[in-house]
Amino acid sequence: MGNWVGLIVENKISLGLLSLQLIIRENPEKLINLLKDQGYSITTMTAEGTKGMVRLVILVIKRKNLPKILELIRENNPKAFISIEQVKSVSGGNFPQVKRWDILKRKKIK
Repeated sequence: MGNWVGLIVENKISLGLLSLQLIIRENPEKLINLLKDQGYSITTMTAEGTKGMVRLVILVIKRKNLPKILELIRENNPKAFISIEQVKSVSGGNFPQVKRWDILKRKKIK
């Protein structure tokens, strides 16, 4: 029971990192460029699947960004194969910067 409650709480507060692996057969460049434009660091590889050549796209995201990323993937490449795994730790890499307003100084900070 405790583990089940813990999983629900973890999903609600969306802490942690996820690794997404995408396998794309058709028109991968559009989605790759959209992800890059939004500040995500991605790794791509050309690979051979059972039905021919594919692009493998790997990215690590913050869990809270998953719904937005899935929507972007499904809108731009609905046939993409998506695998999602939990990440325990990372070193290096880039994540999109969140812009916040400093309440006291009333200016935008990064």
